[in-house]
Amino acid sequence: MRGLSTPELMEGKNLFNPFDRANDQYVLPLTLTQYIGYLGPLPLEMIRESPLVATYVDE
Repeated sequence: MRGLSTPELMEGKNLFNPFDRANDQYVLPLTLTQYIGYLGPLPLEMIRESPLVATYVDE
């Protein structure tokens, strides 16, 4: 079972759409961009502690 966000529960749609439909693959930079667009800047500790996130985002 996966977690659900409020928009998924209330409106039946995902807040984030991290898939490149043309190439049928997950795209992390797209997810980060959508997250920042909806929720604002990433927490600094997330950037510092995640080598994967730090690849795409700097302090």
